[in-house]
Amino acid sequence: MRRKRHRRSLFRLPINMKTLSLSSLCLIIGLILGGYLFDKPSFPIYEPVDGTQIQTCFTPRQQCLPSILSQIENARKEILVQAYSFTSKPIAEALVRVAQRGLTIKVIVDKSQETAKHAQIKLLTDAGIDVKVDDKVSIAHNKVILIDGHTLLTGSYNFTEGAEKRNAENILIIHDQTIAQKYRDYWMSRYAISRNIKEKNIPPSLSFL
Repeated sequence: MRRKRHRRSLFRLPINMKTLSLSSLCLIIGLILGGYLFDKPSFPIYEPVDGTQIQTCFTPRQQCLPSILSQIENARKEILVQAYSFTSKPIAEALVRVAQRGLTIKVIVDKSQETAKHAQIKLLTDAGIDVKVDDKVSIAHNKVILIDGHTLLTGSYNFTEGAEKRNAENILIIHDQTIAQKYRDYWMSRYAISRNIKEKNIPPSLSFL
């Protein structure tokens, strides 16, 4: 008598699908999706768009600060910044280190940063970095870092701890000279009408992310 051979499927699940309840199935699907949605990759993903390299990052799912610091540290000539809220000491310290290498660093901030408790503008000005205040508008709400006329960092991400750890934010890192030049032209137009920092109003730079 021939024995029947039982073929085992490579995709066999250790679950009896006939007896699996709807609630159990939903739970399994939820666990699978949860593992995808709540992972925290350390670095954004590069995607080419018409030859332009774009790096995306989304908090709180991803950690964007390491990529921001990396872009700053890799600068060779110039960094231009526009900041609405600037309380991130790691970013401020990275700008100071780059300035100490002889690069041109210039920063435009919103007027709120002259009195904001954790603002980092004193750390920047103490290092000799040129900081201006854009007070010709109700809110200078730009969040921009321009590097070497080629790389642009922008998005909803303020340079703060909240943006990195608590908020749902986004940032784009775009490597394209044409786009960067558009933003540089806009940066220069705001710089031209911005004023100097009022030294007496500058709060101390505290140890804050």
